[in-house]
Amino acid sequence: MPGLSLWLSPPAGSSIESILTDLISSLSDSVVAIAPAPSDSSVPITPPHFKPHITITSNIPTTTDPDSVVAYAASLFSPSSSSPSSPRLRIEVTGVDFGPAYFKKIFLRILKAPDLVLLARSVRERFVCPYQTDPRAVARPDQVAAEWAEQEYDPHISLAYIDQWPLTDKQIELSEKLVAEAVKEKVWHGGRIALYETQGPAEQWKMLAFRDV
Repeated sequence: MPGLSLWLSPPAGSSIESILTDLISSLSDSVVAIAPAPSDSSVPITPPHFKPHITITSNIPTTTDPDSVVAYAASLFSPSSSSPSSPRLRIEVTGVDFGPAYFKKIFLRILKAPDLVLLARSVRERFVCPYQTDPRAVARPDQVAAEWAEQEYDPHISLAYIDQWPLTDKQIELSEKLVAEAVKEKVWHGGRIALYETQGPAEQWKMLAFRDV
């Protein structure tokens, strides 16, 4: 993924964080174990394990100050004297789904709730659009970010990064079974907003700054 990526992870130390972390490891390994043999069987298929997260936006320039990004994002959901009833992020899992994209092969769909859209649109407007090559994004970052949030933003939690597509019926059935057994908690509030360097293999991604909300 180009540039830096802003993630929203489950609350640190929570049961849902532990559940999703274990699910990513077990599901990735189990699905690959029953995959059709690759044409070059000498090349091992080792799916990466990664932290559970919802990507808020990518394409944040690498020259951006990490603390400024996470501080701004967290401020949208921090009570203040002027607005003591600031919204608390509510995350709701609506199901499991599958797709051809490497980073969205097996994933949990997340309800596209207003507070999540607010976070994605606001960060995109402030830290992505002004630095794009599209003159319209630079001139009207508010409008372009709003259109992106409405038309393109699709919140989800990936569970496996693998090259294979399509998945077999057996892989899909196993994925649905593992998710149903593991994810009993479908709703949680808050989490950890973190900025990651996401260039290169997933195992090399590095957290640069975070705030808990």
